[in-house]
Amino acid sequence: MKISFAIFVFLFVIVGSLQIAHAQECKEAFFGDEYTCTYANVSEYNAIKEAAQQYPKTKNQLEQLEQKYADLENVLTETKNQNSQLRGMLQRAEELRVAQEIEKTEELRVVMEKHQQEQQNFNQQMEELQFQINTQQVNLEQQKRVITKQQETYQSFAQEKENELAQREEQINVLQQEMDQLVIRLEEIEETQRFDLPTEETEIIAGEIQEIENFDLPTEEIKATLATMLDKYVANGQISIHERDRMPFVRVNSRSIFTPQQAYIQGAGFAMLDDISTSLKKIDGVHIQVEGHTDNHSPRVDIRKKFPTNWELSSARAVNIVRYFVERGKMDAENLSAVALSSSNPIASNETENGQQDNRRLEILIRSKR
Repeated sequence: MKISFAIFVFLFVIVGSLQIAHAQECKEAFFGDEYTCTYANVSEYNAIKEAAQQYPKTKNQLEQLEQKYADLENVLTETKNQNSQLRGMLQRAEELRVAQEIEKTEELRVVMEKHQQEQQNFNQQMEELQFQINTQQVNLEQQKRVITKQQETYQSFAQEKENELAQREEQINVLQQEMDQLVIRLEEIEETQRFDLPTEETEIIAGEIQEIENFDLPTEEIKATLATMLDKYVANGQISIHERDRMPFVRVNSRSIFTPQQAYIQGAGFAMLDDISTSLKKIDGVHIQVEGHTDNHSPRVDIRKKFPTNWELSSARAVNIVRYFVERGKMDAENLSAVALSSSNPIASNETENGQQDNRRLEILIRSKR
């Protein structure tokens, strides 16, 4: 564009110069009476002359325009540079914005994925919780039905027990009346036979009274408890569990506890008595009676000063057991008693050694406290 404008100006100047020169030639020819100029009149000449006079000014303006054009070119160049810088800055800003948007988008995507995962976990937990709630509800319904059935069973059982209790109370009243009559009969017999030995009738009456007194004693349950807690002694034959007149009792061979012909406890007997006392303390509401039994052989001569007869020996043995239960077994003395029976109640023949060993025994009776 700059080159085209310069060419235009150059041509304009050349044409103007030629016109001015041509006009000068026409003037000289006109005034010299040699009219060879192609211009027909003076007005053209004057116009050309005026144009020639305007040439320096036009040239100056042209130079000023060229300067302004150059300045504009510089401004344009600077503007282009600034535009280029701005485009670069805009591009970098756009890239930064895009990068930030991408980063934000990535962060948002991560947050969204995390939220989705948390939502999935929450939904899963809710499903599991709902399943557990449903399961618990089913279990509760089942338990409710079971409890309702148990309540019905318990109510029926309680009613049966109440009926049984009423029957037992009625039986107890009847038995009490029978016992009162038996006691009166026994007193009458004892009054008539004050100095005689007990007869078979008195023994029968006494047994019936004992059976009535122990009517409400849970005999089988007590026997099962003792058999379980003393099983190792039962297994080796040192102890046996029995029942008499509805009274459970523990039978202990004397040789397992005492030295022969003596009443003091020997080494192996302590552990056995500890286990027996522990077992007896498990039974509530009963009276413990320790009976001492011997064979029919009199004590040896060397111990007769201490035990003149088997009555003293059996009494000392029963008393020592009761003292052991009270002092070492920490049992209540009010619930204990000792009875000496000597050889009056054998369980085997005294004609054989084995029979004599069986008769030398202790029997620990568990009686009702009534």
